[in-house]
Amino acid sequence: MTRLYRILRLPIVISLLAFVLAGCAQSTPAPPPPPESTGPGWEITETLITEIDMHAVYSLSAVSPDGRRFGYPTEVGPKMLMVVDGQKGKEFTAVWSQPIFSPDSQRVGYIAETDGKYFVVVDGLESSGYDYFRSLPVFSPDSRQVAFVAELGDSQLMVVDGTEGKRYDKVITRFPLFNPFSPDNRRFAYTAQFGDKQFIVLDGVEGERYDFIGEPPTFSPDSQRTAHAARVADEWLVVLDGVAGSPHQFVVSPPIFSPDSRQMAYVAKEDGRKFIVIDGAEGKGYDDITAGIPLFNPFSPDSRRFAYAARLGDAEFAVVDGVEGKRHDSVSLPVFSPDSRRIAYVAEENGRKFIVIDGTEGKRYDDVYPPLFSPDSRRLAYIAQDAGGQFVVVDGQEGERYEAAKTPVFSPDSQRVAHVAKDGLRQLIVIDGVEGPPYDTSLSGINIIFDSPDSLHHIGRFGYLIYLVQIELG
Repeated sequence: MTRLYRILRLPIVISLLAFVLAGCAQSTPAPPPPPESTGPGWEITETLITEIDMHAVYSLSAVSPDGRRFGYPTEVGPKMLMVVDGQKGKEFTAVWSQPIFSPDSQRVGYIAETDGKYFVVVDGLESSGYDYFRSLPVFSPDSRQVAFVAELGDSQLMVVDGTEGKRYDKVITRFPLFNPFSPDNRRFAYTAQFGDKQFIVLDGVEGERYDFIGEPPTFSPDSQRTAHAARVADEWLVVLDGVAGSPHQFVVSPPIFSPDSRQMAYVAKEDGRKFIVIDGAEGKGYDDITAGIPLFNPFSPDSRRFAYAARLGDAEFAVVDGVEGKRHDSVSLPVFSPDSRRIAYVAEENGRKFIVIDGTEGKRYDDVYPPLFSPDSRRLAYIAQDAGGQFVVVDGQEGERYEAAKTPVFSPDSQRVAHVAKDGLRQLIVIDGVEGPPYDTSLSGINIIFDSPDSLHHIGRFGYLIYLVQIELG
């Protein structure tokens, strides 16, 4: 495959003394020379973020949401510390989590331990010491607040920006669903327990007691409404804005609000049949509602449509706006286009998988991964697999085969599509069918982020060196 680009590597001075003193048997591999440019094309700038310590805990490394920062814990003799963008933090007896970046990528927190006491460290500042933690630190959507659940003696408590809440027998967290902040950052809710009763604490006020709640409450997108499932004796119900709904034998999924916050849906079960409930109206019962649990969301972006996957007997099918589609051996959760007019999902028949888009079946493959619509809703891309490997399919056109491929990403104007491919021990970016330079398999994978229609960036690794890779497509 033709490569059309030139690489600019920023001047860097790197010390390998730490590796030599540690007795590292092999020096840091040097980045390979840039391939020859075969014509006008991309300009790639690689900026060093950090040199990974040889004692790094690779499994706990993380990339920030904006794809520009990198952190990991590492061992220093009998101690451990966190390294973010090459800056070393304080030494502790142990570091127990990966770096947790805030949504705006400007802040970072993690859990550490010293002399049997546990701390949350945020922006280099330690919290009070606790006996244990029941959650990772969680940032609010605006990145200004941080919360976590701690344990002291026989009690658990929520801590927000260093302020301790009331102590309870338990504060219930269900990772990764746990996030006590509302979308507008102004409200706060979680599930707590005293004795054998559980209840919601909403904006500091304790709600009605139930036998069991379990999952944390759900905020509506506008932050004005809340909903949660609860059990009373042998019956389950959904509580919406403090008002309990009709009882069910089981509530299978956490309640979810539509994007406009006006509707609320969940999956319930009665007499072995599952059905969707939207604003109190029960849908048809099925043997199973198969895809998307527990992160079930049937609503379209404009909140006017709904879709989910169901099963009757040995057949699965999509249910779109209450209408059942063609029967298949299996189907995935349907995906709406951004304009809510189109719908696509993966179906399987006789061991072969294919995309169904607006009712039209695509080519059969050994495997197919969930599809992605472009921002303008006109294009569709997905990863497929056959005997030759994995590859991207864009608008029905198959790309080059690789050992592995990752979900494609569209540019903001929908004109370009990029994905990550793995070839042996190297990973590379493929943009509109053109390969970029190879990198070593990344510690935390490569996430492609478009900055504009003709510019993107990602994290790349050469041996112990972590780079921010900026690609200008021209």
